[in-house]
Amino acid sequence: MAVCALCGNEMLCKGRVCVCNTCRIIHEIKMKAIFLGRFQPFHLGHVHAVKEILKECDMIMIAVGSSQEHGTEKNPFSKYEREEMIKLAMKENSIPKEKYSIIFIPDIIWHDRYVEHVKRHAKFDVFYASEENVTADLFRKAGEKVKVLKRIENISGTQIRDILAKSKNKKDIKILKDMLPLSVLDYLIEEKAGKRLKEIAGL
Repeated sequence: MAVCALCGNEMLCKGRVCVCNTCRIIHEIKMKAIFLGRFQPFHLGHVHAVKEILKECDMIMIAVGSSQEHGTEKNPFSKYEREEMIKLAMKENSIPKEKYSIIFIPDIIWHDRYVEHVKRHAKFDVFYASEENVTADLFRKAGEKVKVLKRIENISGTQIRDILAKSKNKKDIKILKDMLPLSVLDYLIEEKAGKRLKEIAGL
């Protein structure tokens, strides 16, 4: 039930437009989305997802999952590095700052408490997933509205990390220009991401 912010009485809603039964004021309901991922690194598939979400919602919270992890093969970049990559990608794609926020979600060991754990960090109307997975199922079972986005083929964080780890020079890394925002690619080169991933993998 939607409630009028002015008088506190029930509103009649159709879609995202509501009319208060008492004061007859028209309200437009703002939709807030959450998009959760590890973003190791933040690639063009993620940029596409953000743009698609903002076609349906007024604001998106980009939730950096496994935020406590860094320095491992699966999670080489820290939460602050991932935050910087997201900001660079948003700026490059002209996505206004008021349209998104970035939050950190550390892992917990209790799967059955994960949705509650995320909701302590963020208030949202719809949970967006980049694919059907355990996390999407957890939110669905908890009664949350879940939407699954169509994934862009041939772009994955695993693939990008593998290319970075096996790269021998900047030229090798440049092949990632079709998978990463250019600003993120430049950031990874500047931060010597290839060298770091080699050291982590013991190559």
